[in-house]
Amino acid sequence: MTLILKGFSVFLILSWPFVAVISVMALGGPGATNDKEGIRDIILVLYYPVFITSVYWITGSSLFGISGRTLVLISVIIITLGLHTSGYFKLASNAYRGINNEGYSVLNDTVYYDAQPIPIADADTFRPAEESDHPFRQSAYYIDKYRVYYAGEAVPGIDPNSFRRLTGEAPYGGHYDYWGDNTTVVYNERILTDSAPHNLEILGESYAKSNGNIYHYGRKVEQADADSFTVLNDFVAKDNKHIYYSVTPILPEADPDTFQFAAPAISHSIAVDKNNAYLIYTDSGSKVLADVDITSLEVLENGNYIKDTNAVYRIDGSEVIRVSDANPSTFRTTRYTDETPYHATDDVHYWINGELIK
Repeated sequence: MTLILKGFSVFLILSWPFVAVISVMALGGPGATNDKEGIRDIILVLYYPVFITSVYWITGSSLFGISGRTLVLISVIIITLGLHTSGYFKLASNAYRGINNEGYSVLNDTVYYDAQPIPIADADTFRPAEESDHPFRQSAYYIDKYRVYYAGEAVPGIDPNSFRRLTGEAPYGGHYDYWGDNTTVVYNERILTDSAPHNLEILGESYAKSNGNIYHYGRKVEQADADSFTVLNDFVAKDNKHIYYSVTPILPEADPDTFQFAAPAISHSIAVDKNNAYLIYTDSGSKVLADVDITSLEVLENGNYIKDTNAVYRIDGSEVIRVSDANPSTFRTTRYTDETPYHATDDVHYWINGELIK
């Protein structure tokens, strides 16, 4: 073999660990680990060093003084061990036996979830709680004649005979995930304590109301007043006494009657009431912005900057940082282009990702 061909073959062989890591991405799509032909093809491709070293064996060549036959043997051993350790053979074995590596499957009177058996499940009556036309999308819930299952675990105290979806389609596609039987509401695996299916009401896309109680993704908002409860976005809400982030009261200084997002079409990070401006950042990171003048507050277009008549501020996660060099009267944000290679300017200075560049 020529020196160039040997060099290229060495490059390909030494690239195998990188190719093996990249191959994992091929299994990241919906249903990919249940596709036996796809798994087979990945395994065959990952044995490519064996085919390369076989050429050395057939032609009687060597590499670094190692014979082609020895190279083939080393390649087979290393790749086989690598694939076994990485679980590829297990994935293939399950797929060819008819056991799903992702989701539910039934084989020989045994129910499996993610290829793990569910001993208590009744295989004869096991079925999805809701049929799906999508080839890779299974129902969130499965039932048998005894139980309801979510993510491979039985949800206790739920009657499978009356179990059903309680709400319809959500905005932008998909469905709300509230289900229940004749007496109990569940969200995923969470039972909504003190709820009732007959009066469940969806508030926004994440909050719900039932029996005078408020829930966020299935968790009860313990202090909420259901009659005055108002949803502001998926994680922020208020009633006549509190502001809430998920289920936790936040910002005790805030006035619930006048509390609102300053520019809801631009940002859900900045809120105001009649007295103050606020940063909304999780239940523990939200805080009063005491230095911001609410009468002149402006949330700029990309939501990363705010300004008032006195100063410009950059929002960085849970921090609001004053931009010391900025002139608030002329400060504005821009779209980064060849003509405007910056994110913000006051006609004297320019910023990219919050960093002063000129």
